[in-house]
Amino acid sequence: MKRLSFLTVLLFTIISISCARNIETNHEDTILGQWELREVMNGVKYYISFNPNQTITQVFVAPDGYKRIYSGRWSIDRDTLFMQDSRGDYKLLISETSDSTLMLIRQDSLAMICDRLPESYTNIFEP
Repeated sequence: MKRLSFLTVLLFTIISISCARNIETNHEDTILGQWELREVMNGVKYYISFNPNQTITQVFVAPDGYKRIYSGRWSIDRDTLFMQDSRGDYKLLISETSDSTLMLIRQDSLAMICDRLPESYTNIFEP
């Protein structure tokens, strides 16, 4: 009976670890692609591209059309997204990922809700 209990606990532990690893992989797979922030501040639009080689391109477009592009790197550890660029390092909580929506929580608890861009929007990320 002790062996059966031990084997049951062992099996449950292995399954839990396996599921946790699948969730991490799912974040990395789901986050790849191009996104647009839903809510803008002062009319400035924000776009971000998560590339498979762990690089990012961030684009800010002002209402007058002025565009600023930042390049950097990204990585994920469990539910935390780490981004680095010339402006600094950022740590965001990944709250939700799906094929169409990405919700990130900043350290000041502000939610950033992004919608996936269609592939035809690639020119936004060009200088």
